[in-house]
Amino acid sequence: MSERLSRRYALALLASYTNTDAQKKALDDLKSIVQYFAEEPLAWKLMTHPLVNKKDKRALIHALTATFDQHIQSFLQIMLDHGRLSLFNDIVLAYERLYQAQTGHLMADVYVARPLEPQLKEKIKQTLEQYFSRHIEIKETVDPKVLGGLVITVDDQRFDGSIRGAIERFKSTLAI
Repeated sequence: MSERLSRRYALALLASYTNTDAQKKALDDLKSIVQYFAEEPLAWKLMTHPLVNKKDKRALIHALTATFDQHIQSFLQIMLDHGRLSLFNDIVLAYERLYQAQTGHLMADVYVARPLEPQLKEKIKQTLEQYFSRHIEIKETVDPKVLGGLVITVDDQRFDGSIRGAIERFKSTLAI
C-alpha cells in the first residue's frame, strides 16, 4: 500500500515539472531534505510526531525549503495536510526511480557485508551497464546479514551472489 501511494505522490511531483533539468533540480533538493533529516533525527521525529502541531511543522518546512522552488514547498505542505510525511523517504526514492527511468537510467541496489572498494564498485557498474545496455547508478547498502559477496537488485531482477543466499539455496536443496 505505502509503496503504491509513494509512487503516486512521486508521479504527481515529477509531472509538475516541464523539463528534465527542473526534475533533476527537484531530485537534488529532495535528497538534501532527506540528508538533513538523516543528520537531524530529532527534526524528523518532530515532523512525523502526531502531537506536534501543524503550525510548527509548517514553520520547519518553510525554513527547510525557503531556497527551493514552489513545487517542493507546496508538495511538502500537501503531504503534511494529508498526513503523509512519514512516507517522505519512500516518495523520494520512488521519485528518483521514476526520474531515472524517464531519462534512461537504472538504479542498482547493491547490498554488501562491508563497503565496496571503488575499483570493484566501478567494475560492477560497468558489468551492469553492459548487461542492461543503460546507464546504471549504484546505491550501495552495507548489510551484515549478507555475510559476504553481494546482492544486486535492478528493477525487478535480483542477482544473489551472497554467502547467505548460497546457504539458503543449499538448505532448500537439503529439504526434500
